[in-house]
Amino acid sequence: MQDDNKEILNINKRIIQIVDYHNLTRYKFSQETGISDAVLFNIYKGKNKPSFDLIEKILNKYKTIDANWLLTGKGQMFKKEIGSNIVEESVPLYIKEDSSITNDPLLLKKTINESVSVHFLDKIIELSSENALLKKELTELRVQKSKK
Repeated sequence: MQDDNKEILNINKRIIQIVDYHNLTRYKFSQETGISDAVLFNIYKGKNKPSFDLIEKILNKYKTIDANWLLTGKGQMFKKEIGSNIVEESVPLYIKEDSSITNDPLLLKKTINESVSVHFLDKIIELSSENALLKKELTELRVQKSKK
């Protein structure tokens, strides 16, 4: 019987992790998923075991959440195909392979955001340089055309 309570708390904690990861209040999460605030309150307090309907609502709303992780705690919070290719490509391999980062959803989100920000900043600098070169070439072409 004590193992059942431990499992309830673990799945409840995983639901709370999802709410925290998305930086939502309990109320906002209940609105987005269609789960009543009272039911969610009981999940937070560890009083209720989540129903199949509740789990289904979460998985339907947050399609990147791995169902196996939510139900059992095994694996990663997110499916492997999380995010767009741009975000996936900009996450360094050391982040993907570091279980201390990937097992902590909040740290993973922060690390990915920082990594993606650096990636996009590098891309902006690269495109700005390319843009400057193209402007220079365009100006030269206009000068050549005006001389003809």
